[in-house]
Amino acid sequence: MYGTTTNNDTIITTRGGFEMIKFLTDKIKPFDLELIDGDSSERVHNDRTITIFVEGQIGEVGDTYIDGVKVSKSTFFRGDQDYKLSISAGEVMKEFDKEYVVELKDYKEIDGTLVPDTKFVIRTIKKRVQDPKYKDDDEKALIAARESFVLLKNKDNILPLRKDEVLNIFGDVDSFRITSFGSPKINPRWCPSFVDAIYDYSEFTLNEEIHNIYKEDRNAIVDKETLIKTKDKSDIGIIYITRRSGENIDNRPIKGEYYLSDNERQLIKNVSEVYDKTVLILNCGYPTEMGFIDEYDIDSVIYTGFAGMLASYALVETLDGRNNPSGKLPTTFPYDYFDTPASKNFIVPDENEENPFEKTAAIKTYYLEDIYVGYRYFDSFDKKVAYCFGHGLSYTNFNIELVSFNEDRSLDIKVTNTGTCAGKEVIEVYVKVNQDRYEIVNRSLCAFEKSKLLEPSESQIIHIDIDEFTIANFVNGEYTLVKGQYELYVGNSLNNSKVFTSFDVLEDKTVKKVNHVGLPVEEFKVLSKDNPNIDSLSRKIKYEDRLSIKTRRQEFNPKELEPYAGETIMFDDVKKDESLLNNFISQMDAYELCVLNYNGGNHWHDGEDGCAGALAQIDKYGIKPLEVSDASAGINMVKPNIGFPQPSSIGATFNKDIAYMIGKVIATESVENNIVINLGPGFNIHRNILNGRNAEYYSEDPFLSGTMAGNQGKGLEENGVGATYKHMFANNAETLRKSQESIVSERALREIYLKNFEYAFRTHKPISVMNCYNALNGIYPAESSELMQGFVRDELGFDGIIMTDWFSYSTIDEIEIAKAGSNWISDGDKEHIDKLYKAYEEGKISKAILQHNALHVIKAFIKFYK
Repeated sequence: MYGTTTNNDTIITTRGGFEMIKFLTDKIKPFDLELIDGDSSERVHNDRTITIFVEGQIGEVGDTYIDGVKVSKSTFFRGDQDYKLSISAGEVMKEFDKEYVVELKDYKEIDGTLVPDTKFVIRTIKKRVQDPKYKDDDEKALIAARESFVLLKNKDNILPLRKDEVLNIFGDVDSFRITSFGSPKINPRWCPSFVDAIYDYSEFTLNEEIHNIYKEDRNAIVDKETLIKTKDKSDIGIIYITRRSGENIDNRPIKGEYYLSDNERQLIKNVSEVYDKTVLILNCGYPTEMGFIDEYDIDSVIYTGFAGMLASYALVETLDGRNNPSGKLPTTFPYDYFDTPASKNFIVPDENEENPFEKTAAIKTYYLEDIYVGYRYFDSFDKKVAYCFGHGLSYTNFNIELVSFNEDRSLDIKVTNTGTCAGKEVIEVYVKVNQDRYEIVNRSLCAFEKSKLLEPSESQIIHIDIDEFTIANFVNGEYTLVKGQYELYVGNSLNNSKVFTSFDVLEDKTVKKVNHVGLPVEEFKVLSKDNPNIDSLSRKIKYEDRLSIKTRRQEFNPKELEPYAGETIMFDDVKKDESLLNNFISQMDAYELCVLNYNGGNHWHDGEDGCAGALAQIDKYGIKPLEVSDASAGINMVKPNIGFPQPSSIGATFNKDIAYMIGKVIATESVENNIVINLGPGFNIHRNILNGRNAEYYSEDPFLSGTMAGNQGKGLEENGVGATYKHMFANNAETLRKSQESIVSERALREIYLKNFEYAFRTHKPISVMNCYNALNGIYPAESSELMQGFVRDELGFDGIIMTDWFSYSTIDEIEIAKAGSNWISDGDKEHIDKLYKAYEEGKISKAILQHNALHVIKAFIKFYK
């Protein structure tokens, strides 16, 4: 809703955490505001950000006050479709169901005109409580959160704590984060804060003296004199560090983001010098610097990730021992960001630079680390890391031994709980190929399974299959089992694994032949054992210079459908009898087909349900506006619903059943809310640990990533709602994401980025896929029939709907998108439909293409339409 005046009678009801806005000025502003809740969708208690959509352009941000208190940060962001002002409100907005006065002073328009001072009132939402109707679903959210926590360190078994311990927590625990922002955000029915969990769900006591310090100043450094006094209540100092992360903005290697802030470092130093026993709670969606853990000799470290609506309950359970952590790192934690090879070719804004506006520049990103992504690099080049891939401790101990290695190369593994409390263990299998003809990584994950909950002295035999495709390398243009000795390492982490058995491949064996797709259009030298030092070729360029070297565009020429001239076939007729589908599409004229080539429009504005879009409604044929919604960890809509851990935390469970369970619950709640297709799961590779959307994706490893995504997709579709695998392909950065080009070798593309999606397809083939914002090797995938038809349809055998990411046409030619057989262009309105129809009239696009796209759109929606 956009207002035209701003007098004190204007009230706008908004979605999310701010229920009421009153403008308290009688002046007409030169720009009009629409406000929505920003970070309360992130469910960060008392760390809310007010997001203001602005019709005009702000040239200079002034000062912002909340209840007369000047807040520390307000930033202006210009997107493709709107302008946004982001105000950090959490320093002042500390309570539920309370009105706060927000005042903007000394803001200027783009031409330098001073904006009249503006006031408005925001009322925060009421505190939500559990709905008994969804008790079973909520319990599953808690189960998932429990298994997602990773115990990184536990010197002298400091954890678990005594159940009646007084918690001396240093840090802003009121900002406990449970989700990233943007597409994967959750809007849970209820969400106890960490402080709530301490009082309502444990026998712990919170040291309120310390808590009150952080209520007043979230960045407080507690002096040593005060610290010494707190030791009288407990001899354990708990340090809490948190970071936000999400869509549109990459994280940066600066203090307060990847690195500790000066205040945090001083606090940690003070606490570690006073306390003999220290525990760190790392509440972040991405790895942060790790050297300080050894530097200050922190005893125990829990990595929570973003663990969903009941993360707080799972955390207190983990602290007091009711939950034995069983999560494993899905991504390597290096000691320092610049230890990672991808850091040399990852462009982010400088410390004092605002996030660049879309379409003001472009980025060429060279994937010079090639096949050496994540642990594949550190392991192959013998580089030390803080915590390796797959690492995660337990409160008990396990013994893992080989029972048998079978003729089909499968393994039977016996895992025994040799400790004193019940727990689960992950069995990780890595393959190493001993050969000297090809460039091959040292080891790669080829199988994993998680045990059941084992009581002390209890054992379980776990059967593990080794698929040839998983252990194949891409050499000489095909997936090959190369001649050599294959060693299978088995353990509970990459570093804590050993050779259990081996087998020989006597000659090169082709596992899968493929056609060349997505080849690079320029030469570049990649990281290899002979070339261990790569260059920094990636760079920001002028927007108009993007894709300066283009790949040859291939034509896609489907056949036009046979004409149909019978009685009108209705949408529900096709639902009952899919054999009518071709005639249903054939009866439509070209303009109607153009309508179906577009998403029918998002529902993000006031008074709507918040869903991302819908099938375009055509009453003539009874086509209904069936809805789609973002849904990686919950359903991203206005109505509160389930809230699971983010996919990176789901990846940390290493539990396929958990992934399926999450898909199942989201599916049942989607059906209840009339959602037909979910826009998830997303599972791009954690190429660089600072990608803003990494929490939304599962892992740096394509096998873990694709397998977990496939199981979540299977859980969705076997329980009544479509899944969308996204974003195809090499979508690994948020900075200038729509004008960024990923330049990747065929080998890396095949072994890492395409293989990731192929693993998911082998687990479960979805009804929908979404292509990406970024370009890949000289072309945007959305307009590449080579990728969409040659790889997605022909190679993967996909027969569902291919859709674009939202507003991709701001940087990609939408006519070329349609011509490539990307069936559903998002978002759509009459202007864009008319543009496509004009292209048809001018002979630039065929009716056959329009029919092909519309056919796949209808086929996808009728599958899950109830």
